[in-house]
Amino acid sequence: MWAACHAAHIITILKKVTDMYKKEIVGFDVREMWLDVTSQWTPDKKGRILLRLDVSKPLSVDRHVWFSVFSELSQPNLWYGLDKYLKYYDKDWDSTFSNIKMLSVPNNYRPRGVWRNLDELQHYVQMAWKNAWKPSCMVAIIEVISDDTGEDEKYEGPEPISPNTIDNMWILLGYDVADYELITGLFNGEMDANEAIIMQHEWGNYLNGNHLFIEPQKAFEYITVANSKYPSHKPYYVYALYEIQKNNV
Repeated sequence: MWAACHAAHIITILKKVTDMYKKEIVGFDVREMWLDVTSQWTPDKKGRILLRLDVSKPLSVDRHVWFSVFSELSQPNLWYGLDKYLKYYDKDWDSTFSNIKMLSVPNNYRPRGVWRNLDELQHYVQMAWKNAWKPSCMVAIIEVISDDTGEDEKYEGPEPISPNTIDNMWILLGYDVADYELITGLFNGEMDANEAIIMQHEWGNYLNGNHLFIEPQKAFEYITVANSKYPSHKPYYVYALYEIQKNNV
């Protein structure tokens, strides 16, 4: 009973901390869930790039890290040499992974590489994939705004964000630190062995199994590190990444 009450108390505290921040939806996307993690993230690569090594699959708002399904045709270099999970090589998956199921970037693809209208995104993928969706995750990317950061940044685009509020059914995957174009600062380059040990010791415990921050406050603290390590991308912002829907995973 004590443990249950203690856990509930911690959840209440985290909710209050999270509620201190404003949230602005940036857009929506569909990200792959079929690539073999060990092929994409070898132990050596993990040690040189990641801040936490025991992650199940590194996720990110950055579509160059967690690949957008719309980059298969537009940026094939990202996918070159990467393997699918063995279970998806079965002949029953042949038609699902055929070349005709590779999504092209539509003419009205939104700025910053994300969609501003969730219904349009869902309709576009449904028309292309029909009832045989590739293993994927539809996500929402939300900027987290601290009260002490000054005036809210307003995003301009060809159409308003729709929906413009977070659905209670969406699942929070964690918090990322990235620039305006959604290029992450959490693992934006290689580290030498000594730097890796220091960074992993200092920040690894604040990341979850997705290599995303567990709470926004630590993500805001990391902005100083990202601005220093990758000044050409600053300023950095904090983004919450939400799962809207998973398919065939």
